[in-house]
Amino acid sequence: MITTINSYSPQQKNTVSPSFEKRPWNKRFLDRKAEDVNHTVTNFDTWVAKIANFTPLKKAVEWATKKGNKTTKSGKLVEFDNSEKISQFMMVGYSAFLQTNHVINIMKNKQMPEERKETLAVNNILAFILPTIGAFTVDNSINKASKNFEGYLKKLNGPKMNKDMVTGLKHAKSLFIFTMMYKYASTIVTTPMAETTTKWLHQKELLPSDRKAKKAAAQKKEIIA
Repeated sequence: MITTINSYSPQQKNTVSPSFEKRPWNKRFLDRKAEDVNHTVTNFDTWVAKIANFTPLKKAVEWATKKGNKTTKSGKLVEFDNSEKISQFMMVGYSAFLQTNHVINIMKNKQMPEERKETLAVNNILAFILPTIGAFTVDNSINKASKNFEGYLKKLNGPKMNKDMVTGLKHAKSLFIFTMMYKYASTIVTTPMAETTTKWLHQKELLPSDRKAKKAAAQKKEIIA
C-alpha cells in the first residue's frame, strides 16, 4: 500500500517524467538539441525582422528595385534600372567599412608616433576617396559608351543571350573595375599623395595634432600671464 501511494505522489510527478527517462539517451539528446535549434531560429527570425523594418534599409531596397523611364537633360526619354547599380554601391560600402576601421585602429594605436598616425590615416582616407571617384568615372563612361551593349552581345551569342545574362555581365564588369581601382589605384596614386596632403593639412591646422598643439600653446600663455 505504501509503495502504491509513493508511486503516485505529486512530488514524483513533478520531478520525474517516466516516459522521457525511459527513452534512449541519444533520443533525449536529440530532443534537447532540437529545442535549442528552435530557440535559436526563433531569436534569429526576430533579429531579421527588426533589420527588415529598419527604415534606411527599407528605403535602400525601394531604391534598388526602382525601374522605369526618365527624361535626360537633352529631353530624351530613356529607361533606367537602379538594380544595375547595386554592384557599384556594394563595393563602395565594403571599401568604406574597411577603410574606416583601418583609420580608427591607426588612431587608437598608442605605440605609433603621432605624425606617422596622421600620414597613414590620410593615406587610408585617400585610398577610399580617389579610387571611388575613379571607379565611378570609368564604369559610368563605359556604360555610356556601350549603350548598344545588349544588342552587340546578342549578335555574338545569338538568342541564348537574354536580358538576365547581360545584367549579370554588367555587374561583373562593375565589380572588376571597382576591384582594380581599389586594389591598384589606391597604391599607385594615393601613397605618393599621402605625405603631401598631410603637410598641406598641417599648414591649414586641420589635423588633431595641430589642434592639440594650438590648445597647449594657449594654455601655456594663460599660465605665463
